[in-house]
Amino acid sequence: MKKITILNQDSGYLMIDLANAFDEAGYEVSLITGRLVQRNTPLNASIRLYRVAEYRKTSIFSQFISAVFAFVQMIYLVWLKAKGTHLLIVTNPLFSPLLPFFVKNSYSLFFYDIHIESPAKFLPFRNKSILSRLWVWLHKKCLHNATSIFTLTEGMKTHLEAFVHNKMVSVVPVWTDSNYLKPVPQEKNAFVLANKLEDKFIVMYSGNLGLGNGLEVLLEAAKKVKNPKVQILIVGEGTGKGSLQKKAKELILPNVRFLEWQPTEMLPFSLAAADIAV
Repeated sequence: MKKITILNQDSGYLMIDLANAFDEAGYEVSLITGRLVQRNTPLNASIRLYRVAEYRKTSIFSQFISAVFAFVQMIYLVWLKAKGTHLLIVTNPLFSPLLPFFVKNSYSLFFYDIHIESPAKFLPFRNKSILSRLWVWLHKKCLHNATSIFTLTEGMKTHLEAFVHNKMVSVVPVWTDSNYLKPVPQEKNAFVLANKLEDKFIVMYSGNLGLGNGLEVLLEAAKKVKNPKVQILIVGEGTGKGSLQKKAKELILPNVRFLEWQPTEMLPFSLAAADIAV
């Protein structure tokens, strides 16, 4: 029987769907993760689940420490539980593309985020320093030796192909469960009603508020919007939230609101509330 181990510190429906698909195709599947968010579709009971440290987004320090702990635990679990299996390594924690240096398994890489050229945003490296150049070289080495490389968009594919001239990068677009996420009339939308947004045209970003997400451009756009019915919502948490809130205050933006992560049961309503999703 073919064996595969999926590694992702923060797993949701995408990882569950992937793991279940491999399981139903006859593979022996293991999932190594910190957090597992199950929505409509649960993880198949036959899949082996191993836990590592959860990803902490409250500060750069907590992100770094939780990433280091998870990375070390992943190495240990691969040695202990996954010898001889093929690894599908997702780029969370951000060190994970370098995991092949510490194990002997064959592996594929799945890039949700690309941090190859900009470690200084997340790690104590100066741009173009010896450590930064070493970081890039190590990634190139792991990319070169990967069995397969996957990412989410054509733009990310183009970016990655600059580092791997001898390999094809495959795009696996994000999908969703259309029974879970579907249109909800505004007058019946619990998120809209709870936040008093009934008469608003909603522009929404919902996700991680990291240092590399580039959401400052959304605040600059908000400054140019004069229509009082347009409401820009920034929903989520992360190390970049504080600086975004400070910038919004400096620009005096009454049309911008910051909201915390929404509970899983509220997501179908919050995401359906957006007239424009960023």
